[in-house]
Amino acid sequence: MAFQRIRLFLVIAATLLLSFKVSAQDKIWTKDNIEENERTLLRQYQKYSKKPGKEKLQKDFLASFQERVSFHQSVVDPIQKEVETEQKDWLSLINSLRSLQYIYQTTASVLSQNQITYHDYTQTLDSTESVALASLYARAQKALGSTSMPHRFSIAYRALTLVTSLSPGYKNSTAMLEQIKVQGIKTVYIRPVQMGNQGNYIQIQGKGNAPLGDYMNEQLVQATQNALGYTLVTSTAAKADYEIVCEWTSIDFGNSTFLRTSYERRATVNKQEVTATVHYTTETIPLSSRFKVSIIDTKNGNVMDNMNIASSDLVKHVTATYTGNGDALSYEDAQMVRASNSNAIMKVKTAQVQLLFDYQIKEQILTFLNRNVAW
Repeated sequence: MAFQRIRLFLVIAATLLLSFKVSAQDKIWTKDNIEENERTLLRQYQKYSKKPGKEKLQKDFLASFQERVSFHQSVVDPIQKEVETEQKDWLSLINSLRSLQYIYQTTASVLSQNQITYHDYTQTLDSTESVALASLYARAQKALGSTSMPHRFSIAYRALTLVTSLSPGYKNSTAMLEQIKVQGIKTVYIRPVQMGNQGNYIQIQGKGNAPLGDYMNEQLVQATQNALGYTLVTSTAAKADYEIVCEWTSIDFGNSTFLRTSYERRATVNKQEVTATVHYTTETIPLSSRFKVSIIDTKNGNVMDNMNIASSDLVKHVTATYTGNGDALSYEDAQMVRASNSNAIMKVKTAQVQLLFDYQIKEQILTFLNRNVAW
C-alpha cells in the first residue's frame, strides 16, 4: 500500500472551529445564531403581539422574556466587573450583549405596555468590542513573543481569529495569522494501534476483514481531518514532531447470564395443523476494556502525556432453536434459527468491541489529542 502525506488545510471563516466539536461559544454569533438561541421567546412574542389581550399569551411571553434577559445579564454582569486580564471571556460577553440587543429590538413594540424599560445596547456593544479588540490583539502579541509559553500558537490563533471576526483587517492581525500557520503547525504520526493480549483477549477483525487496529487508525485519521494546529503524516514517525501511540491493552468478556423463553407455534400446512416450540435464549456478556494512548515528543523521546481509558458495555446475543415441525415457525423464527450457529457469538463480540471504540473510546482519544496537540 503506497503511503501518502495528508495535509490538513486551515479554513478561516467568521465562524471558527476551535476544536473537534463546534459549540455556540466557539464563534461570534450572527443574527441567525442569536435568533435560534432565542427561538422560544421569539415564538411567544409573535403569538402575543397578534393577540395582546390574551392573558395566557402575555404571561408566557413575559416569563420567557425575563428568563432570557436574566440569563444574559448573569453572564454580562460578572464579566463586566472583572479586572481586565488575559483570561477575560470577551466572547461570552459580546455574545450575550448581542443577544440582549436582539431581544429588546425584536420585542420593543410590546415592552412599554408591560412597564418594561427599553434598553439600547449599541454604545455598550461598540465600546466593549473596541476594548476586546485591543485586549485580544495584545494577548496574541504576548503569546507569539513568549517562546516558553505553553500552547502559545493556540492562544494567539484563537485570539486573532476572534479579532478578525470582530474587525477584519484590524492592524496586522491577518499577517500574524499567516505567520502562525507557517510556524505553529506541527506534524503528527499516529502509530498503528497495538492490540494487547492481557485479559480474556480475542483476535478480532474490523470492517471489510481488515484488522480492528487498522480500522481504528482509519477512524482516527478521518476524525482529525478538521483539526487545527497539526498535519498528519502516515509514512513514518521520523519526520513527525509528535508520535501518537495507542494500545488496547485488554479486552475482557465476563461470565454470561442467560434468559430463556419458549413459544408455541401453530400453522396449517396442506390442510393439516402442524406445531412447533421455538426456544429463544438471550445471552448477556459483560465487556470491559482498557485502552492507553500516549503522546511522544520525537525530538527527545519524552512522553508529553498519556491517558488510560477504561470502558465497559454489555454484549447481548439472541439465539433460537426449535422442536417439532419447522413449517409451524414464523418467518422471524426461521430467520433467527438459521442465524444461530457456533460462529455467531464471535461476530457479535467483534461488532460490540468495534462499537465500544466508536462510541466510547474514540471520543476520549480525540479530546486528549485536542488538549495536547491541536489548537
